[in-house]
Amino acid sequence: MLPPLLRRAIEAVAVFAIALAGVIALLFFFEGRDASTTGAAGSPVVAGGPGTPDPTATSALLRAGNIELRYRRASDRNALVVFAQREAGTDTSALRAIGGAIVVSHDTSARAAPAVVARAYKRRLEADTVKDPRLQAFVEAWLGQRR
Repeated sequence: MLPPLLRRAIEAVAVFAIALAGVIALLFFFEGRDASTTGAAGSPVVAGGPGTPDPTATSALLRAGNIELRYRRASDRNALVVFAQREAGTDTSALRAIGGAIVVSHDTSARAAPAVVARAYKRRLEADTVKDPRLQAFVEAWLGQRR
């Protein structure tokens, strides 16, 4: 039988070791979910993704992780809506709230622009046709990337 003082010292060391193991486990957990992989607020945009940097694309809609597809020609609308529904489902306020929506809108600006402009938070892709395969890559890379 161990003396009471030694027994308490061993118990204290054991409790400390368990607490330390818990802290280390939490550090590994949160390190695995850091801003570089979850797109937390203030994290930098990954430079290697599809599209080009667009510092003006910072709306709350895009910051939530949604994608915006703007079209110039009315004839492109239906194809973009089908694409958006196939990739993300029907655009709803609930889907927008969780950053999983693809919002299709008509670009009525007077300036000359490509047929389709895809926008994510601080990213932009210009395509001359709705069937451009880069649109698919853009959506796969940026949809749901909250900032």
